[in-house]
Amino acid sequence: MVGDLAVIDISATTIDEDGSTGEAIPDAESKGFHFDTEEGNRLLHGFLDSIVRIKAGESKSFSLVFPESWKQESLRGQRAQFTVDCKELFYRDLPTLDDSLADKLLPGCTTLKEVEETLTKRCEEMEEAKEQAIDNAILEQIRKVVEVEIPQSLFEEQGRQFYGARLLEIQASGNMKLTEDQLASLSSQKSVNEFLETQRESITNIETVIQILRDNVKQLFREKRPVWYG
Repeated sequence: MVGDLAVIDISATTIDEDGSTGEAIPDAESKGFHFDTEEGNRLLHGFLDSIVRIKAGESKSFSLVFPESWKQESLRGQRAQFTVDCKELFYRDLPTLDDSLADKLLPGCTTLKEVEETLTKRCEEMEEAKEQAIDNAILEQIRKVVEVEIPQSLFEEQGRQFYGARLLEIQASGNMKLTEDQLASLSSQKSVNEFLETQRESITNIETVIQILRDNVKQLFREKRPVWYG
């Protein structure tokens, strides 16, 4: 039956127009061929149907016509007589596909739905990791070869973002309660400027610059990615 595996010997001869036996077809001969019936359609059309009920030790003969699309030009449209000897036959005994298989397929899962969702998530994570690795490799090369001079406007913008985030962090932590006057004082231009000067080195650090450029570089790369990149 379809789904089983057969070990077969195959021989074939051409059939002349008058119905007589012609010459052997060496390219169609095979000894001990492992024939997976699930992949039967990959062979000559009609071959599987002709042997689908064959038994071990049994021999079957049948005629088929090579299609006009056959890769070997000399056999296109040729009628041939095939003989198949079944040496061995292996049966697949597949379990019922239900939730009882979940833990065997993926330990810890209780349903096939969970298996599917978990595998899908893992595939997505692997894809993200691949993209991240490529992004990091590109940015690392940029870091090695590019000397970056930070524009004053970008420096100030990035510094204000850091400063504002720090103030919000202090407020949210609950460790220090700031009054409105204190917040106003810390938010003044003078306080911001003092922060920019004391933190200039960290703000202009190359890793910080790379982080600023990351989204733009990734977008540019995706727009002009080479053909081999997924």
